[in-house]
Amino acid sequence: MRRTFSEESNAAYNLNMLFRTGATYADLVMMDVQEVQPSESQLQKVATLACVTHEDSNDHHIPDPTGESRFVFRMPAGEEYYREQIKVPYSKAVFGNARYIKCSGRFACPQHYTYYKHLLTLDITTRDKRPLWWGCRIDNKIGLTDADAPLSEFHIYHCDLNKWGRIWFYVPIPAGLEEGDQVRLDIWNIGWQEMLVDDICLELYR
Repeated sequence: MRRTFSEESNAAYNLNMLFRTGATYADLVMMDVQEVQPSESQLQKVATLACVTHEDSNDHHIPDPTGESRFVFRMPAGEEYYREQIKVPYSKAVFGNARYIKCSGRFACPQHYTYYKHLLTLDITTRDKRPLWWGCRIDNKIGLTDADAPLSEFHIYHCDLNKWGRIWFYVPIPAGLEEGDQVRLDIWNIGWQEMLVDDICLELYR
């Protein structure tokens, strides 16, 4: 049986979990971003807005220990935000008939911190200054997208140290966006803990 926890839940998550005995990856994402996650089998990719793959060498890049790419980004404990955040202006011509923004990345955490998880964040700065922000915890989802992830590990305190995992979440594209509104994908190192990062992407789906 899958375990669920209510200490850090919210109304959207609680309603979604009515009459259910356990959580899925999509449920854990919904707990964080408070948006129902679409079925990926029913989605069609529209465009890739931007990706950061860290293939060049600099003072924050180290050789990829998995061999999947040349380099990965080492986010040190002393830095609160990701240096290579993605910023994309909203354009109706580019976004077209897309319904969702997909935020994703590949991560590994060498340290475990119970409460202050790293967050993959999306925020949109609009002309009317509406507060549009979503944050998805990274640490507790690494390993849960693997096909062999045990059912007992689908809970908010899950942790796979020193293991690489792909994390993603979807956000419905808000109505009323205007040309030039800024869409930004970032990582918030809220607990000031080291983390390895690669393949940060912002994509559109319908």
